Amino acid sequence: MKATNDPRSRRTLARWALRLLRREWRSQLLVVGLITVAVTLAATGAVLVHHLTRPASAFTGSATHELRMHDDDPARVRAGAAEVAASFDDADVTLRRAVEPAGRTSAYSIISPPDVSAFGAETVRLVDGSRPAGPGQATLSRSLADTLDAGIGSVVGLAGESFEVVGLVENPAELDERFAAVVPDALPEPHQASVLVRSDEATIDRAVRTLDVDSRDTDGLEDELPIQLIGVAQIYVFSAFLMIEVALLCTAGFAVLAQRRMRQYGLLAALGATRRQLRTACHLQGLTLGLVGGALGVALAYLGSLAARSLVEELVNQRFDRWDLPWFAAVPFVVLGVLTALGGSWWPAQTVARLPVVDALAARRPGGEPSGRTSTVAVAVALLGVLGVVVGFVASPGRAATK
Repeated sequence: MKATNDPRSRRTLARWALRLLRREWRSQLLVVGLITVAVTLAATGAVLVHHLTRPASAFTGSATHELRMHDDDPARVRAGAAEVAASFDDADVTLRRAVEPAGRTSAYSIISPPDVSAFGAETVRLVDGSRPAGPGQATLSRSLADTLDAGIGSVVGLAGESFEVVGLVENPAELDERFAAVVPDALPEPHQASVLVRSDEATIDRAVRTLDVDSRDTDGLEDELPIQLIGVAQIYVFSAFLMIEVALLCTAGFAVLAQRRMRQYGLLAALGATRRQLRTACHLQGLTLGLVGGALGVALAYLGSLAARSLVEELVNQRFDRWDLPWFAAVPFVVLGVLTALGGSWWPAQTVARLPVVDALAARRPGGEPSGRTSTVAVAVALLGVLGVVVGFVASPGRAATK
């Protein structure tokens, strides 16, 4: 054991620490539970941020821009949309008419989306039934179907014309949107058109100048990506403060575990283990517990997001794939759990390494007057918390809006 750098001694020490963990696994549950709960909360927050800040390109496929036009003359809208589509190799044309029926509390739209998107865009998703095959047929969003008290096979009046409902659809980017989808020829008097295209900025600028349309970047790299980065950074900052608190709690747990194993550490020291090896034995236990707690926390966060998928979709008002989970909520949070456990085991490891062999064999508590370091750390963390609350209050959007 004297040869600290000897691989055989390191393997022997690791096997001893793992065997001790397996034999006394019940005493580790508190530390593992604390780390698991903290990592679960942090990873769940990352999943929510991932879904709340999804870019527009998640629903527009490989299209880079959306060209929009609005005119009170339906013929000019149709002609303008056709001219824009002819200016590009591939284009998805969607005509729209806003309807405000008398006596109804909410307006709705009638649209004519393309049957097959050239860019893999999914702006209208079929939920039940079939798509319209010709004039006189329509599909309704769930919210509009509930308002009209209609289902598949019903006949409804839309903008003064009768349509047979052949299916139910939804806009995965905005689940509560109220709309009906029909074939282009059956759309009565469209007043708006949107065209998804894929092209460079220079070509889009020329189209905007010559075709009198408005352009919107669907890549979302200018607006949505910074929002995602800010959300992720906020989650990591919150997780860091949370893990500091958990590490302080884990320190007490590791101290109790070290006191219970004091005789075992004394035997290691009597057999020739150095202080560094004793510290390594404590840190190996922290490393193992951190890996277990971090992996369990991430797994619980992912399983929870799958189980509560419908609730999350209702919260973010968007549909998402069940396996669309953020990569940044996996490995980094497991590493964060490991660092938390290592931080919690640091002070007990120092205490075990400094304890005389005779006192360790007798399982005596470490002597000396209690220091004020713990109180100092607690006061510092409390002050940081108060400072964070003050900064958050001063920089809050609501406060800025009232000035």
